[in-house]
Amino acid sequence: MGVMLVEPRVGRRMVWAASRVLFHAYAVICIASVVGGYLTAPLFTWIFYGDWRFWRHVRSASLLWAHGCQMIFLILRGQNSGFSLSVALTAPPTTAVDPLLVRLSPRWEFGLSCGPCNRCCSKHHCPILDPRTGLCRGHDSFFWRYFNCGRFPTRQSEIDYYLCPKWELYGTRDPVYAFPSTARSSRTRTPITDESPPASITDWARATVDDPGKCMERHR
Repeated sequence: MGVMLVEPRVGRRMVWAASRVLFHAYAVICIASVVGGYLTAPLFTWIFYGDWRFWRHVRSASLLWAHGCQMIFLILRGQNSGFSLSVALTAPPTTAVDPLLVRLSPRWEFGLSCGPCNRCCSKHHCPILDPRTGLCRGHDSFFWRYFNCGRFPTRQSEIDYYLCPKWELYGTRDPVYAFPSTARSSRTRTPITDESPPASITDWARATVDDPGKCMERHR
């Protein structure tokens, strides 16, 4: 049975696209100039940490320039579908997984929590990951919501790349859903499987819309 989703208005999609284009331009300026992030420190930390108080993040933020260079190198090598470039410009920002796309692996023992796993953060030594707590210091920031972090995973290749033990796509590997080719005011997501995601994931994902802080449970 399909699930009806309301198609976002064109204006909202344009805002999301413009936000991502501006971010990519800003990231290029920061990396190319080396000092761009330092000169715009409040904006820089708001984007990646959700916090204008840049002095609270000096140590980890100072490592993001080298991390950005590393990610550009990996993108040029074609790894992981392009990381942040793999997110469509008009994709809605989100702070949680799509409960219609993934389900918990039956081998996962920690429920909705990520337990001791932080492979998607530690594989490339993301400076935003707090090594003491194992939590992401940029949870629910602009970057988290608009790019890969908040929506991970969205495709089987991401699960394979990070060897994620928690999530699995349900149904066939790729694509999981068949989408109509033309935009409409509403559309039907038709799973290529008769299975449905567990109610607990659906309820949890809906709850994060009203209370994004609940999504932190993914990293505990």
